[in-house]
Amino acid sequence: MYLEHDTKFYEIAWVKGAIYIHYGKIPDINTQLPFGTFKKYTLENGVKRKSFYNNKINEKLKKGYKVIKNGWGASNDMKEMMKIKKL
Repeated sequence: MYLEHDTKFYEIAWVKGAIYIHYGKIPDINTQLPFGTFKKYTLENGVKRKSFYNNKINEKLKKGYKVIKNGWGASNDMKEMMKIKKL
C-alpha cells in the first residue's frame, strides 16, 4: 500500500511472510534509488503480521496520509530497494 501526505510518502508491503516499509520525502523526477528509509520486519506468525500491518496503516491514516495505491504487494521502487538492501 502506498500513502502520501504533503511532501512525504509511506509504503508498506507484505511479501513472503515479512513486512517491508519504505518512507521519506517524495522524490523529484531526478531522484534515483536508494532514497528514503527502508526497513524489514519479521514477525513470528500471520496474526501478528496482519495486526502490525494494519496498525501501521491506521497510524498514517490518522496523521492525514491518503491512500494512493492499495494492495499487499511491493511497488517497483520497493522491489528495487529490496535488491539494493539485499533483504
